[in-house]
Amino acid sequence: MSDPQDPEAHPPTAPQDQVDVRPTGEQTSPQSKPMPVWVLLFILIPIVFFLIGAINLYYDYDVVKRYVETEGKVLDTRIDKYWSRSGKGGNRRRYRPIIEYQYTVQGKTYHGERYDRARISSSSRSYAMNVLAKYPKGSVCKVYYDPDAPESSVLVKKISILFIIFAVAGGVLTLALGGWILFQFIKSRTGQAQPFDGPAGGASVGGAPY
Repeated sequence: MSDPQDPEAHPPTAPQDQVDVRPTGEQTSPQSKPMPVWVLLFILIPIVFFLIGAINLYYDYDVVKRYVETEGKVLDTRIDKYWSRSGKGGNRRRYRPIIEYQYTVQGKTYHGERYDRARISSSSRSYAMNVLAKYPKGSVCKVYYDPDAPESSVLVKKISILFIIFAVAGGVLTLALGGWILFQFIKSRTGQAQPFDGPAGGASVGGAPY
């Protein structure tokens, strides 16, 4: 009969094999890199163009749809000259036609000086001169005013081609960039799933399949 205190009677138990329970195909995804600043700017620029075009088109349409016509009189005309920063980093002279006129709504006289809603200017002086040539001082003119706010008026109501270009170009570029970003995101997600080089079955005991 063996002595329970005898260490030879009870040899030490071999350590149990560690079980690797990592599922096949799972791999820790690498840490994603932050998006470069120039990429963010490249994305934001067409969005800004689209918003500028869309918002101004909305207001142009509101003028065309709601403003009411009445008769007015031209009081004075002039050219507003100012400097504007150009895309090349320098300054460029801009010219905007200013036409002072008066009109009457329900017996009350109002004054205005806005040719169009957006107050569009040009780098060409001839643009402003051609506009002023249509409105000689003292002449009768058509005035379009807001029936809800008669003090707001213009001499022409139109939808600007410039804002249509902004909205269409900005919208197309935004959709194109959005599609490219989505494609890159899906591509990066699918590229992270690398198959694990291990035995079939999904788990192993002591480095051997079971």
